[in-house]
Amino acid sequence: MTLQDSSTIDLIAEAEDGRPNGIDLIIVDAGTIADEADRYAAFIRKLKAYAAYVLSEDLARDYPRTKPRDVRIRLVYRLPPTSQMLEVTAVTPRGDPANRVVVEFSQGPEFPG
Repeated sequence: MTLQDSSTIDLIAEAEDGRPNGIDLIIVDAGTIADEADRYAAFIRKLKAYAAYVLSEDLARDYPRTKPRDVRIRLVYRLPPTSQMLEVTAVTPRGDPANRVVVEFSQGPEFPG
C-alpha cells in the first residue's frame, strides 16, 4: 500500500478536523520513487483511483452518511512532494463542482533505520 499501488486505498480514517460525516482517504508516499516525473505520474494515477472510489457506489455503501464533498484526500509523505504535486489542491468531478474533493499534504512520522 503505497503511491505505486494505484489499485488500493492505503488508509481510510475519520476526518482529522472533525468534519461531520467526514473521512480522510490517505495516500502513503514512502519516498521510494526517485524520479520526479515517475513520482508525479504515480501520484496522478493514485488520485484518479481515489476519485473513482469517492464517486462510486462503494463509498455510499461503506459510508452511507458521507457525501463526496465530505471526503478529503491526504498525501502523507516521507520526502517533500514535488512542486508539480503541490499544485494539485483538489479533484473536481467534471461538471460537478459541488462535489470537489480537497487534496492536502502532510509529513509522516520518521522511523529509524
